[in-house]
Amino acid sequence: MNQYEEEDLTPRSEEEAAEMERDFRAAIEKSQQSEKGWRFGLPGNEEQDARLERVFRTAAARRMVAARELREKEEKRIAELIQLPLFPYPEATRIVSNDMARSALFSATQGADRKTLKDTVLATIDGIEIIFTGEQLNQDDHDLLMQLVDFARHKPFGEEVTVPANVILSALGLEKGKSQHEQLKAGMKRLLTPLVTIRNTKKRLTYYGHIIEEAVQDEASRYWIYKLNAKMRLLYDKSSFSQIEWEGRRGLKRKDLARWLQAFYATHADPFPLSVEFLHRMSGSSAKELWKFRENLRKALDALVGINFLLAWEIDAKSDLVSVQRAGKQKDNQLSLPHISHHLNQSGKGTQ
Repeated sequence: MNQYEEEDLTPRSEEEAAEMERDFRAAIEKSQQSEKGWRFGLPGNEEQDARLERVFRTAAARRMVAARELREKEEKRIAELIQLPLFPYPEATRIVSNDMARSALFSATQGADRKTLKDTVLATIDGIEIIFTGEQLNQDDHDLLMQLVDFARHKPFGEEVTVPANVILSALGLEKGKSQHEQLKAGMKRLLTPLVTIRNTKKRLTYYGHIIEEAVQDEASRYWIYKLNAKMRLLYDKSSFSQIEWEGRRGLKRKDLARWLQAFYATHADPFPLSVEFLHRMSGSSAKELWKFRENLRKALDALVGINFLLAWEIDAKSDLVSVQRAGKQKDNQLSLPHISHHLNQSGKGTQ
């Protein structure tokens, strides 16, 4: 029995064998370039070379096994995470992935303003990178995703979910006519087709794939059968999502910027002032002029006060910084940010 067998250093695949050979060759090359110590391959050193080769090959094999064990450990961790149902949250809320909500992935645009994007780097906060290929997504699509995730809340992430189309429409606050069913089909297709890369640089985690893995509709019964992408579960780890009060959000129908702001600010426990220009860029708003966006922003912030999501807001006339005060208590999975120092009036509406 050789040393590889005693220590179980035998490669388990062609890839591992190739990896071990590359490691060994690199060690030999380094030895040949060494100015000190034994130099491999010199004439008359065959016996010493044989011993050195055994040492190098054993070291390469051990590094290969260590890399395998690390890889298997990570795969096991991910597999266990994927098999867990979503972290419990109140029935009256829906959850958003913080990485998605802090970006222009689901933009504040009307359906008519959608663009087709290819390998487009979307606006995100520091620490998140998103590259998108497909038809642009908006807040209607985000609402649909929130509801599909909610229907899957008691199942392992990525398991098949069956739900009547009318139940989905009711949950979204929509009528059940032909046009609404067509709207639902279009929304499902938009979540199925784009290719999305989401990288969290702080967690050193990258997601590649589609948002919905697959979806089928029984046209006779109008039941939908769908699967969320199981690997997307990593974006909904219990420290990676925030909750949104659903009835309040349904009251923001057709208010795209207000819905984007709600999702964005839901991920911040105590938001610090941000510039109008920053929110314009981050939201993916189709408003071309900043003054027009600022006008829309005021209306959107008022709408968030109206549903008791915000207590108050202000746009500073000099700095153009937007300050908001959240209603409710801080959650552990929200960003803890510096307290707003700007004065907010008691009516809830900000300084115009």
